Amino acid sequence: MRYTTLSRKPAIFKALTGLTVALFDDLVGDRGPAYGAAAYERKERPGRQRAVGGGPGAGWGCGASFC
Repeated sequence: MRYTTLSRKPAIFKALTGLTVALFDDLVGDRGPAYGAAAYERKERPGRQRAVGGGPGAGWGCGASFC
């Protein structure tokens, strides 16, 4: 499920995450850049066979990956 779809249904969003859409947006805004940097650093390791950024869901953005 993608964030963009789920955020249009606040009751379901809250049932699945325990957070309101507004609170989730605040959390992602505060922690999103640090999460993205840590994820990239984790993936950019020696001996990796493929380049960072490929694969399913690569262009979804930070918020989508939290759901």
